[in-house]
Amino acid sequence: MARLADDALNARDCSQATRGSLTGIARAFFRQGAMRDDAELTVFAIGLMERLLGHAAFRSLGRLDTVLRRGREHRLVERLAPRLDEGARRDDHVLALVLVQALGRRAHGVPALQDALEKALDARADGVIRDAITCWLEPPGTRGERVERIVAKDPSSVAVPAVLAAIASERTDLLHLVLTGATPAGRFRRGDVTYVPWLDPRWTRRWTARQHAAYLRLLDRVAGDRRLPATDRARAAASIAAVPGVAAER
Repeated sequence: MARLADDALNARDCSQATRGSLTGIARAFFRQGAMRDDAELTVFAIGLMERLLGHAAFRSLGRLDTVLRRGREHRLVERLAPRLDEGARRDDHVLALVLVQALGRRAHGVPALQDALEKALDARADGVIRDAITCWLEPPGTRGERVERIVAKDPSSVAVPAVLAAIASERTDLLHLVLTGATPAGRFRRGDVTYVPWLDPRWTRRWTARQHAAYLRLLDRVAGDRRLPATDRARAAASIAAVPGVAAER
């Protein structure tokens, strides 16, 4: 198959249709290699997809957690570990992110893959960091400790939805970073833009009265600021009504 792929790709008249067919074959090989625990087939398929489509090749790996036997996810990541390490050195974290998405919850228990995600937190691209944060905070057993490490590195990351959700629902001791309005500007939060943390009302049920009061002050400022869009002001007013303990006449 390798010889056939080389001949097809090196041909002068290699068409998009040919490349499309090879891409479909490569993806099928990858899934079969993962299911059969065939290292050679898996690595060959990844290499072929990279040659054909570059990063775009990894966007359609599909769900692997529905086809892999239990425990095979560890073997798969072990086979691809050299590529994950090489990618991290080049600030290329696409394979790590896509594997996490393809494996679903099974990725939570694969240390090598979680390590690859942690390396992606230092990527140069904001979008990659945002995706890595979201994936890294998925395992519930480590979410509380990990979100503290994330905001310690960059407090502006409270603007990332996954970080906000983890703080508001679990690490309520970190809510001051969200509710005071004093969090410094950074990668994810501009200093000249009003930051409004839109929260699920269910999260606020575990908060203290002082935290409720701080959130209400923030929402009051937004609702009364005529410089902000009407949609933001209306949403703030609706959020006020959902805060526990708010009087009906307010």
